Amino acid sequence: MPTVEELYRNYGILADATETAGQHKDAYQAILDGVKGGAKEKRLAAQFIPKFFKHFPELADSAINAQLDLCEDEDVSVRIRTFVGL
Repeated sequence: MPTVEELYRNYGILADATETAGQHKDAYQAILDGVKGGAKEKRLAAQFIPKFFKHFPELADSAINAQLDLCEDEDVSVRIRTFVGL
C-alpha cells in the first residue's frame, strides 16, 4: 500500500507527463493501490483516480472498481471525496 508521500510522487509523475501520462502505468497502478490504505490515502486516491482515468483504458475496470470501493467505504469523508472527484 502506498503512503501519502508515494501517492503525491506518483501524482507528480503523471501530472508532469501531461499527454504521455499513459506511459506511466506503474504510477497509476500505485494510485489505484491507495484504495487499500488508510483514510488519507483513500481520499487522495479518490481525487487522483478520475483525473488520469482517460490515459489508462487498459486499467478502466480496476479504476472503476477502486472508485466503487471508495463509494462504499465506512469513512464518510472518503465517500464524500469520492463523489466530489467524479
